Amino acid sequence: LQQLASQPNASSYDIMQSLLEALPQGRTIVFLDNVQHIIDAETRNFIDQELEKALRALLDDGRSHLKFILTTHVAPKALTLVHPARQRSLHIQEGLEPPYTVNILRQMDADGTVGLRTAPDALLEEAGERTRGFPRALEALYAILSADRETTLEEILADTRRLLPEHVLEVLAGEAFTRLDSLGKRVVQALAIMDTPISPIAINYLLEPYLPGLDSEPILKRL
Repeated sequence: LQQLASQPNASSYDIMQSLLEALPQGRTIVFLDNVQHIIDAETRNFIDQELEKALRALLDDGRSHLKFILTTHVAPKALTLVHPARQRSLHIQEGLEPPYTVNILRQMDADGTVGLRTAPDALLEEAGERTRGFPRALEALYAILSADRETTLEEILADTRRLLPEHVLEVLAGEAFTRLDSLGKRVVQALAIMDTPISPIAINYLLEPYLPGLDSEPILKRL
């Protein structure tokens, strides 16, 4: 495999085929997170064509002992048409449910200093509901408790004025923005300075000096 990979003319397709032959029996899982960063926002195809060739080789082979899991806000359009029966799309709109949220909160408080490790299940389940079960929100909630030892989980949950703690929302908003591609960020920035809803044509006009010829309508639909 090393010899094949070192050949300058070796294609990713051939390398993947050889890799499948060499893999031992059993299940091997490859996890690729935030794949939207290497997908063109307009064509919705991979910018990294070598990766696409490798994934095509995997789908053409059809073996089940190697599985790729991709998370992305934008599905790779061309790849989804390759052996669709060998792929599965899961559209995740909701967060985790108990007991997963309870387990995550307990495991983050490994030394028990925040009080989550020994907290009642009902209290942790409510925390999961108030953060809508989003892992990043659970992490932010733990960070708030770790930074302010005088504030307890009960006190945070007692604040019924907001569905989520203010700092958790800030973390989620910042996290969502950083995961956008460059075009998505520009469109969000354009929306942020307007006082009222505006049309895609207005967005295009506003960003014309920075992104000539921009068609913001597909980006807005994705956002």
